[in-house]
Amino acid sequence: MGNYSDEPRDRRGFSAEEHHRIREHLIETARELLFTYRPEKITITDITEPVGIGKGSFYRFFDSKADLYLVLLQREIEEFVEHVRSELSDVDEPRRGSNDYSGATLNLPRKIHSFVGWLSRTTIEN
Repeated sequence: MGNYSDEPRDRRGFSAEEHHRIREHLIETARELLFTYRPEKITITDITEPVGIGKGSFYRFFDSKADLYLVLLQREIEEFVEHVRSELSDVDEPRRGSNDYSGATLNLPRKIHSFVGWLSRTTIEN
């Protein structure tokens, strides 16, 4: 079962602040890599090396690469929903709202689609 919350999986060797900082850095590093590479091409070492931790330490923060990607996907979706809400917050005419919504959804990064496809294939394979 995945660790999708911000609750530490295993903080051994890290203070609460370090754990939070490193976890956020892992998430941001994965996000940046996903804008350049397909999810299946990114290794855990690709994610951990810029953060300055070993591959084994990754598992103190996430159960798997897929779990990290799910946390990232959840955040991207939350940001996207907030963006759409913001775009539609002052709409009083449904037709205009529909056009605004269409424009807002076009801003959804293409990488998310690749990312969701990879996650669904990974889930089916496992």
